[in-house]
Amino acid sequence: MNKRVTHVIAILALWLLPEARSEDRSLIILRGVGGEERFDEHFGNLAQQWEAAAAASGLSAVRIDRSGDGLSGRERFLESVQEAPAGPLWVVFIGHGAFDGREAKLQIEGPDLSEQDLVDAFSEREGELIFFHLGSASGGLVSKLSGEGRVIITATQSYQQRSFAYFGEFFTGYFVGDSKADADLDGNDQVSLLEAFLAASRATAGHYKDLDRIATEHALIDDNGDGLGARAEWFEGTTLKNAPPAFLSNPDGDRAGIIDWPGNEAETSMSREEQNLILRIKRLHRKKDELQSDDYYTQLETLARQLAEKRLGKENALKKAD
Repeated sequence: MNKRVTHVIAILALWLLPEARSEDRSLIILRGVGGEERFDEHFGNLAQQWEAAAAASGLSAVRIDRSGDGLSGRERFLESVQEAPAGPLWVVFIGHGAFDGREAKLQIEGPDLSEQDLVDAFSEREGELIFFHLGSASGGLVSKLSGEGRVIITATQSYQQRSFAYFGEFFTGYFVGDSKADADLDGNDQVSLLEAFLAASRATAGHYKDLDRIATEHALIDDNGDGLGARAEWFEGTTLKNAPPAFLSNPDGDRAGIIDWPGNEAETSMSREEQNLILRIKRLHRKKDELQSDDYYTQLETLARQLAEKRLGKENALKKAD
């Protein structure tokens, strides 16, 4: 191993030092109305799992499943987004989605929450946004909510997939529930957003196969800001490979692959700058065969040094604060 490679590895090792988790993340759990007792019970159970996971990890969480304090569910949600800390915001919707031919809506108690409500609510936030729509008629929201530093996961690939979606149950189990170990594709004892998405998508497809039915839902993930969204069957392992050419130059999955559940004790909290540097390293690695060896390692060393400096700078700031 040449000295340059050894040097790069040493620099990257500095970034891998343990880091205190950020305390400014928040989670909004939005539970929709079921319309039928079986759906109400199902949605309530999923919301309870997310709430329990947040409580176990000390994550700040707001659960909205009914009106209160003189406000409708819609008003409570919009107020909760506005009042959330400036750090990363996680939002999970558990319920039925709908599409009236003009725009998508989230069916909650009282007035529905429209896609424009979501666009407006999130447009003023500059921090990381993680948004899960675990219900039907959700896929069209990818193009509406996609953006830099955002991860959008929907249970369906379009507004036209309006049947009840099973994806939400599987995704909840793999990401915050009892099935987490089964979703750990890379064996690092952590489950990333990407891993949970892939595992839940495959479990959903298997469910329809067991029922001998044609699947009426195909989940999407968008984390590169292009508003297109990728399907699970395009991935080999955790790498997007089998997608149409338009999806391969800047593939989805890189950002979601480095984000774990905030309550994971082994999880390292990364700033937007650190995430972007890791993504640049991943993209550089994809072009390794196209570059001269010295050029590749020069660029890699520069990025690795910047990443290590970000980490060490944060650690020094924490020591001064103590």
